[in-house]
Amino acid sequence: MTGDAGRADAEIDRADAEIDRADAEIDREDAENGREDAEVGGGGPLPSAETAPLLPAVPAEFLGLHPDALRVSLWAGAITWVVLMAPLGIALVVAVVLAPSPLAVLAIGGCGWLSMAALVAFWGLFWPRLAHRHTSYVVDERGLQIRRGVLFRSHVFVARSRIQHSDIAQGPLQRRLGLARLVVHTAGTHNASTALGGIAHSEAVRVRDLLAADSESGGSVSEGDGV
Repeated sequence: MTGDAGRADAEIDRADAEIDRADAEIDREDAENGREDAEVGGGGPLPSAETAPLLPAVPAEFLGLHPDALRVSLWAGAITWVVLMAPLGIALVVAVVLAPSPLAVLAIGGCGWLSMAALVAFWGLFWPRLAHRHTSYVVDERGLQIRRGVLFRSHVFVARSRIQHSDIAQGPLQRRLGLARLVVHTAGTHNASTALGGIAHSEAVRVRDLLAADSESGGSVSEGDGV
């Protein structure tokens, strides 16, 4: 009786092993069929973790310009103020010294000089802060969008399908601060190019690569220095 029971258990074990092998074969066949279906439906084998392209993340919201871009604008405004107002100030002093009625010349010329100095200071030192604050951009699956303008707002949209090529330009001061200006050239539009300045050089490269990744026109990208 013990021997018969042992043989029965052995038969049961062999049957279980056969069932396991049959299940494994079915699983392999299902996996092969699924892979073939994916290749037929998708036009090629599914990418693996090693072969799948690693695309950079696309920001979901509008981004502002780099803070150093405002510093460049303020420096340019200060230089403009000195270049314009210093000669006028010297001319006013000379006119006051040589005039027969210096007080009248000083009153009239001084008011004019102060008014112009205030206007140039507003345009060169205060307005750039507003323009910097009201400029933003975003790159998404459709293309590049830029919003700018203080009094009159504009929303520029550059579609990926119309992009021919893009340039990255840097001046001496921009190179020192790590800033760049991205210029996107398009086809079939009224404005042949769209510029986005005041961003970091690395950010300009990122935006350029994102725009070129899915561009249907097969445009080229380039990088150069502007003086």
